[in-house]
Amino acid sequence: MQHINRFYDIQGKAERIKNTPFLMIYSAFTKIIVSFYVVLIPLFIGDIDLGGEESSFEFLSVPIMVIISTAFLTINKLANLFGEPFSENKTAVAIDDICTTIEQNCNEVKAKLG
Repeated sequence: MQHINRFYDIQGKAERIKNTPFLMIYSAFTKIIVSFYVVLIPLFIGDIDLGGEESSFEFLSVPIMVIISTAFLTINKLANLFGEPFSENKTAVAIDDICTTIEQNCNEVKAKLG
């Protein structure tokens, strides 16, 4: 009986975690901050004097800006995807498979005891 009570307690905790909504304000805030930062990147990178005054390495600032911007936007997108672990996208936790496995294990234990 103690194991059953503990199982129900754990199940209740899992349901509370599953039903906790991901704060959309967090998603909106990070999107605004990252977009603002990406827009300001050319102002900072364009001022860098790569290789001295005589070199033409300043043109490298454009690919560097693209790489940094892509990295930050990708990090933001991944954070939003992983922020909802129980959604229906490919990166979500396969909760149905886990529940099916638990149900099969419980049925096996029940068959052995009964």
